Amino acid sequence: MAWLDRGLKQRMVGALVLLALAVIFLPILFTREDEVRQVVVEAPPMPETPPAPRVELEPVAVPEPVILPEDLQPSTVIAGTSAAVAPTARAASAAVAGTTPKTPAANPVPPPAQAKAAEAKAAQAKMAEAKAAEAKVAQAKMAEAKAAEAKAAQARMAEAKATEARAAQAKMAEAKAAEAKAEQAKMAEAKAAEAKAEQAKMAEAKAAEAKATEASRLDANGLPVSWSIQLASLSSTANAQDLQRTLRSQGYNAYIRHVEGMNRVYVGPVIERAEANRLCDQLKRQHNLGGFVVRFQPERG
Repeated sequence: MAWLDRGLKQRMVGALVLLALAVIFLPILFTREDEVRQVVVEAPPMPETPPAPRVELEPVAVPEPVILPEDLQPSTVIAGTSAAVAPTARAASAAVAGTTPKTPAANPVPPPAQAKAAEAKAAQAKMAEAKAAEAKVAQAKMAEAKAAEAKAAQARMAEAKATEARAAQAKMAEAKAAEAKAEQAKMAEAKAAEAKAEQAKMAEAKAAEAKATEASRLDANGLPVSWSIQLASLSSTANAQDLQRTLRSQGYNAYIRHVEGMNRVYVGPVIERAEANRLCDQLKRQHNLGGFVVRFQPERG
């Protein structure tokens, strides 16, 4: 018996421990919040409670009591019947006294039909509010869509205008560049023509000057004006011829002219007076001959 009592006690203790664990952990398992999924429900605001309908009380005509004969009156009256007839008797006595009985005020209790009507009105109000909210959201979305389309259209128009403006500017720049090139080409042609004309004029002027200079360098016989260096005027023909041979051996063009019984020895002729002066200085340094420059006169006869 003691052993059985001990086993029963152990079983009871184990059952109590399990029951305590269940009491502790079951509420935690069933009441912990779901951390992964959170559902947010946006409910429309609660509509206002409709006002209670007003109940109008109408006076009811109470019939006058009828006095029954004594043989018909029951000997015993039930307590509820007497209680129910008591107001009637009072009303009758009041009617006999010439006054109207006062009906106690009843609490305005809406019938089931009115409650259903109120519920229907509340449901209709909720639906109307929901539809109005949906309509507002739809209108807002349509307004946003229209605004976005308008902005996109304005952006496209601005881009098109900018493209047209750039194209027009490019065309104007090309036209201006073409005009500038044409103007430059015209100016270059005009300058080239002017330069050619100037060059032609200068060439003509130079040719005229050359002709005039050449004409001025001709003497009366039509021969070019030239210069010679007279080195000596000797009376001896032999001496004059010896000087001539000496000068010719050195490369000078020496010649003799007989003028008034004298033999004049010349070197030349040369076209330029400056060349004649240089040749005169050279002969003076090399042969110590003090000559001078004279006009070349061709030999007559």
